[in-house]
Amino acid sequence: MSASPAMLSNLSAFADRDLVARAVTTEREDAFEELVRRYQRPIASYVYRMVGDYEAALDLTQEVFIKVYNSL
Repeated sequence: MSASPAMLSNLSAFADRDLVARAVTTEREDAFEELVRRYQRPIASYVYRMVGDYEAALDLTQEVFIKVYNSL
């Protein structure tokens, strides 16, 4: 289930550590979506500079977020 825009705008005011804390509790999906929104582009850019292939960078970025989510 995806978060509504109103929920995400409320979460945008939270610090990263607060979002992680919320992601570990019952509000896991919405808080994690906000973390992905914040960090997907910078991580994908970093990975792209490492591998030099856009599609591979997107795949690897997705793997990063899957590992993070499963580690919460």
